[in-house]
Amino acid sequence: MKSVGSFEAKTQLSRLLKDVEELQEEIVISRRGKPVAVLISYKQYEYRKNREKAGNIIEDLRKIRRKNTPDTPVLISELKEMIGEGRKY
Repeated sequence: MKSVGSFEAKTQLSRLLKDVEELQEEIVISRRGKPVAVLISYKQYEYRKNREKAGNIIEDLRKIRRKNTPDTPVLISELKEMIGEGRKY
């Protein structure tokens, strides 16, 4: 992972964007030697966001499965809706 200072990021933004887009490179931007931000491609951002959503849905399904007892049944329609949401990602 490449690291640049904030001044270099400001002056070389076009080149950094090209590197991120074409090389799928992640670039850490720092200020006074401390990491402040990470520059990643929008494609990588979307992938990570969707993966996180899918993981949350799976965890919700696991929680429902653990809680589902004859005394507290889960509606089938609720499960089907959650499964459908998970398939989007």
